[in-house]
Amino acid sequence: MKYAAAIILLISATVYGAIPEAEECYEEALTLISAHCFDAAILQLDQAIQLDPTYEEVYLAKFALYVELGDAEQALTAITSAIETDPQNPDYYYNRAMLFTGAGQPLLAINDFDRVLELDPTDSKAHFNRAVAYSKTGDYSEAIEGFNRALLRDPVNPESYHSRAVANLALGRNSDAAIDCRSAIELDPDVAEYYYDLARAYDGLGFASALDNYTICITLDPDHGKAYYGRAQFYMAVEDYENAIADFDRMLELLPEEDSGWFWRGMAYGYVNDWDRAIQEMDEAIRLDPDYASYYWRRAQALTNVERLEEAIADYELVIALSPDYSDAYLYMGLLYQRLQDWQNAIDEFTNAIALDPDCFNSYLYRSQCYEQLGDLAAAQADMDSVARIDPRLIPPDKDQ
Repeated sequence: MKYAAAIILLISATVYGAIPEAEECYEEALTLISAHCFDAAILQLDQAIQLDPTYEEVYLAKFALYVELGDAEQALTAITSAIETDPQNPDYYYNRAMLFTGAGQPLLAINDFDRVLELDPTDSKAHFNRAVAYSKTGDYSEAIEGFNRALLRDPVNPESYHSRAVANLALGRNSDAAIDCRSAIELDPDVAEYYYDLARAYDGLGFASALDNYTICITLDPDHGKAYYGRAQFYMAVEDYENAIADFDRMLELLPEEDSGWFWRGMAYGYVNDWDRAIQEMDEAIRLDPDYASYYWRRAQALTNVERLEEAIADYELVIALSPDYSDAYLYMGLLYQRLQDWQNAIDEFTNAIALDPDCFNSYLYRSQCYEQLGDLAAAQADMDSVARIDPRLIPPDKDQ
């Protein structure tokens, strides 16, 4: 948190009415901090507090030092002591709120930002960061209201427009998000993230200009992994699989632990009929996230395309384990058993599919075929009657009764 150094500079020049011995300890601590002798500095600051427990600047120095050292717990203790010493100082609540935000405690941050704004309703930074905290809670509507208030007080802050755009994207308001991203870009045209989120908004609107903005983002920040992913998805949508794979390649160089990148690169390889490579990609996606049913579903389809039917069945079983109500998994498993001429297991899986979706004509149709193979013509006919009940147009001519 970069504001810590600034606080040390500030407090070094604002020592008023301290006990002389405490002031000496404080000044010695600042000298030690400048020399990076942090442990010794903390001892001097503790001594100053013992001599003068109301010495605000010492608590601020401890807060700033602990922030720089990454000790959030001690920083929190120090800034809370400063607040107790001077509960009418909005800066203290602001700094504690920023500490809470960085520690992933946005609700506590909001409480402190509220106190800042009670003491100083014109503080645009407090309005902005309070809105950021609301975004972190998932309350994007309240966040947008906060960004609105921040922009009323500081209408030329590009980050307020951009942050409001991100909140609008979370709510699916792509048009509003695009407007805000363009405003941010007008104020600061060199920030890659603004173009990335503008591309996301245009993508959501179905605008081809999304591609140009992903590319601008990548030009400004060649290591923006998410921009490569977004552009790859754009290429997927227009069936440009060669460029999609190239962008997924770069994205996975930058973000190798992103399972979705492996999955979608596997999908792209599948679309160009490179099923073996598609399976390899799905394997990696599953290694990174073994609890996502869609990965097994797509790998099962790829395995089916290379006639690895038993492995495909095993994947459909995993789909069912993760999503027990997914009737299509039973249907496709039944089809694979049917291809293997395992008629009884096929019937069992079609029956499971019917239990979950009684109006799926395919399950009755294929189960009827399996009953025929086993010589159970009555059961086969009963299933064809069910097909006719669902939609008579679905009866094949040679089955029409």
